[in-house]
Amino acid sequence: MLMAMIFAISAAKAQADEKEVDEKGNCQCVAYVKKRYTIVGGVGANGGAKDYGPILTNSTNGFQVVAEPQNKDIAVMQPCFPGSHKVYGHIALVGKVTKNSNGTITVVLYGANQGGNMYSECGCSNVSSWKITVNNSNKNCIKFYRNLSKYHSCD
Repeated sequence: MLMAMIFAISAAKAQADEKEVDEKGNCQCVAYVKKRYTIVGGVGANGGAKDYGPILTNSTNGFQVVAEPQNKDIAVMQPCFPGSHKVYGHIALVGKVTKNSNGTITVVLYGANQGGNMYSECGCSNVSSWKITVNNSNKNCIKFYRNLSKYHSCD
């Protein structure tokens, strides 16, 4: 009986994780990024945004890891990045980047399922901007990826 309940809960979670856009147009963060970039592949029901680095850099997608982000790059955050989901991490698009005099960088991220003032874009009703600061204590918890040839507008 207990095994049947565990299996049912696991199967329900897997189905929920695979549903990237709900009936109200709320998107998971990965779904929004995939609407802005042509990305082949995914991590499956047991993965999360934190696992997208190898998918982005595979030979099919051809993204490169970059040290200094710029507009339209992709940010992949591990669960250790402040404000990121504690299990699945987070993925978003880089907007404005500011290098600060203290050596940190401030990055405005555009993404879905990240809180803030929501607006609709690319078929997602829960897109917002989020300002983060990358510093020495959290820089190992975030990576930036670039392949602007894969970027496209939603219109």
